[in-house]
Amino acid sequence: MRAALLCAFTFALFASSAGAQAPSETTNEEARTAFQEGSTAFHEGRFEYALERFNHSYALTNEPALLYNVGLTLERLQRPQEALEALEGFLEAVPDTELRGNVEGRIIALRSAIAERQALEEELSAARAAQAAQAAEANQQPAPVAPV
Repeated sequence: MRAALLCAFTFALFASSAGAQAPSETTNEEARTAFQEGSTAFHEGRFEYALERFNHSYALTNEPALLYNVGLTLERLQRPQEALEALEGFLEAVPDTELRGNVEGRIIALRSAIAERQALEEELSAARAAQAAQAAEANQQPAPVAPV
């Protein structure tokens, strides 16, 4: 349901965007098509393709609302660091968005997931180092002892 709101929200902003350097109508149409393809792919669970299409649309228009789509798609792809960057970029570009509460909640969850992942990676690294030290110690041959 939120994804549908995302698409309607973004399309409404996209259709009405008029920046200082507005894209040409051809570029706008290409970006709109890429956005629609990304939305369809997102709803069908084809997140890699959705991400590619949303990024293409964003590259053509620099429409900040597309960063929200990119962030959600990256979340689905389990790429939390990139999702965090996209959503923070969205809030920076559109600070008064009606989605602010939702986005802030996602940012908190992403930061937590990133911290958990880093902690697990550190634990795994420490365990591997300890295991390697034990293996090295076990492989050491005792020095021969001279008879007395």
